[in-house]
Amino acid sequence: MAISRFFRELRKGYQSEIDDLSSDSEGKNVLKKRLAEKHSQLKFLLQMIEFNPEMVAVIFHQGFI
Repeated sequence: MAISRFFRELRKGYQSEIDDLSSDSEGKNVLKKRLAEKHSQLKFLLQMIEFNPEMVAVIFHQGFI
């Protein structure tokens, strides 16, 4: 199955967002903590889904494992 250009670009943005959330300024892994914060902001973040879907998608990171 071929992935469209749209989803390839979206994947890049999603990965960048995960990378930004992964560590703090001291290099500590804080991904779990920051994802929990994002979960609590779901209602607000859904307003951004049309313009920045990668910021909303990170809420579901490893959510279906």
